Amino acid sequence: MKTKLTFCALLLSLTLVGYSQSMTPTVVNAGGTSYADSSISVEWSIGEVAVVSTMTSVDKRFVFSNGFLQSDLSCKDKDSNSFTTDEITVLPSPTYGQLEVWIDTRQQGSLLIAINNAAGKEVYSQKTTSYGNHVTERFNLKAQPSGTYFVQVTLLPAPGFTTKRGAYRIVKI
Repeated sequence: MKTKLTFCALLLSLTLVGYSQSMTPTVVNAGGTSYADSSISVEWSIGEVAVVSTMTSVDKRFVFSNGFLQSDLSCKDKDSNSFTTDEITVLPSPTYGQLEVWIDTRQQGSLLIAINNAAGKEVYSQKTTSYGNHVTERFNLKAQPSGTYFVQVTLLPAPGFTTKRGAYRIVKI
């Protein structure tokens, strides 16, 4: 009797494993998009709950938000002038050596692009000009050893524009 009960429990558990579900984070919505300019940022979504709560540090320097509509999940210092996520694209990462930096900013001025290794030593430096349109800069890291590198982009503005900075991590294999 004990053997039959054990066999039935084993058979039942194997049957249940065959019908188990797997869960992955998935979102299905009917539509939505975002809009941002120098004074406002708006995101909207159709067909899902869009609750976002915002918290500010005691010294009011940092703003943290959590919730569903999060286009940029990094913690930002609101006093800094960082590039937005759609202004700078560094690709590919990982790379075998060829690297491109795409700069899409409406700001004008001198662009300084520096690539540093993990020890902080500068391995490349390039200066170019932004006229408020797309700029692509290419770098060849084939001669550099495999490892982590940091691409630093600084915009020194023309009169009437704002200094902007960004740092991006890449991996060379």
